[in-house]
Amino acid sequence: MVQLRHLEIELTRILTFLPNGLGNLTTLRTLSGFPVGDENRGCKIEELKNLNLLRGRLVIKNLERVLNVNEAREAQLNKKSYLQTLHFDYKYKTDEEWRMTGDGEMQMMEGVFEGLGPLHSNLKRKLRQLPSLGNLSSLKTLEICGTNEVKVVGVEFCGNGAGRGRVFPKLESLTFFQMENWEEWKLTDEYGEVMPSLKELKITNCYKLKALPDRLPRNLREVAVLCVEVTWMPCDDALPLLESLSLGGHVKVELSSFPSLKTLILRNASYETLPSDGWELLESLHTIEIEHCPRLEFLHDGMGQLKSLRSLTIKYCPELKHFPLQYLTTLERLHIDNCPFVKEQLEKEIREDRCSVSHICNIYIDDERIQ
Repeated sequence: MVQLRHLEIELTRILTFLPNGLGNLTTLRTLSGFPVGDENRGCKIEELKNLNLLRGRLVIKNLERVLNVNEAREAQLNKKSYLQTLHFDYKYKTDEEWRMTGDGEMQMMEGVFEGLGPLHSNLKRKLRQLPSLGNLSSLKTLEICGTNEVKVVGVEFCGNGAGRGRVFPKLESLTFFQMENWEEWKLTDEYGEVMPSLKELKITNCYKLKALPDRLPRNLREVAVLCVEVTWMPCDDALPLLESLSLGGHVKVELSSFPSLKTLILRNASYETLPSDGWELLESLHTIEIEHCPRLEFLHDGMGQLKSLRSLTIKYCPELKHFPLQYLTTLERLHIDNCPFVKEQLEKEIREDRCSVSHICNIYIDDERIQ
């Protein structure tokens, strides 16, 4: 057994611990699940110490059973350089239990999390600072959710792994979700190149965040910023490879900054109108979706300069009145839902058999196909 390389474990309510001695399997490459044992039975987290060949994804359950920072450090997760995804499962307290948590217990929990070093940040709901993760050289996916006490994501997030010239060198997907008090994101390259492999960035339901960093990783292909207070994101050709952009709230952008854009999604945004110029530079844009923009009144005729536009969806924009349908000559699919003024205009065009809609193969109004 000491030469075992792959151990697939499906963690269930029945399987709550593993037998002692797992740490002797030093050639182990795959360990899909590791439930931390309690004081009476099962592996303690320090049995991970010598399993430095682990790769891929590792799920560690029952993290609440790790009692102090020394236990956490014994796992030496910072030496598991082949791991691509780390997911820690912690049994959360109820809201009432959190209110009853004393300072001593909170400090103990913070010590445990910091002792673990690299970790899946879903665990840090009550902490004020994200851990240093930038030195995880094989990490490809990182999701940070529900860290409601964090107000600033700063240079500490990059860690000291930047001494080799790169921070998060293989990270491809980064998600921030439901961080209710997050206000500021500082991203600096003073430690080295930051996230050079990042392709996907999603920031959702971070209600107090007002701006993105001055510079984002240039290799991004997909960006989603769906936060009500964000008003600014970098432009000036900062993202030349960006193909998909989703925006909400108050954020305004220069269309010319995204020459490779293929999909544009506007959702829960406060716009009254969209930009009047710059559309002609979006030569690859083929899909636009506009949803839940209650103040939107005007779409400029300049959208007619989109030579590759094939699909347009507009939903729940009750004030939208001007819609340059006659200029959208490349359109193949049009979907209108809960936009009364546009619906009236479109139905009139169809009744009168005008050429402005004859080229559109698929037209849907309120989820009913009419052409």
